[in-house]
Amino acid sequence: GSGKARNIPEGGNYDEHLKRFAEVMNKTFVPLCKEYGITLCIESLNKKETNFINTVKEGVELAKYINSPYVAAHIDSYHMGMENEAFETLENYKGITKHVHIAATNSSRAYPSYNDGIDWKHIIDCIKKSGCDDKLSLEATAKNDQPWAEIKEAIELLRAIV
Repeated sequence: GSGKARNIPEGGNYDEHLKRFAEVMNKTFVPLCKEYGITLCIESLNKKETNFINTVKEGVELAKYINSPYVAAHIDSYHMGMENEAFETLENYKGITKHVHIAATNSSRAYPSYNDGIDWKHIIDCIKKSGCDDKLSLEATAKNDQPWAEIKEAIELLRAIV
């Protein structure tokens, strides 16, 4: 759910919250995922949005703790950038990451651009090493009133390096 919905209450214990979260997942969501043949991906969100699961690493640890083939971690370049999580670590999560969101790795959350100073080739290469080499989705914010031009540039840039 949303960052606030999964927050650890003030004074709460991380390990206890993790255990309870996993119990709810295993009792409620995993059976539904199995029934419908879908995978639920745990998205890490930066600390401005939640105090629980802030890095892909933590999402991977939670997915491993839940221990279901129907639960995986989610990669989001924006949140990784906000948490200064190294993209190189993604290769350690092969087989447990299943979905990708792409947006600028700084607070702008903009669409990828040729002039944004971000090494998109490096980021995409690291994502590929994680085993996520099927699809990715843009989850970004337009910088001006020409969102289609920004989206077109992002798609052209990404297609050239994917």
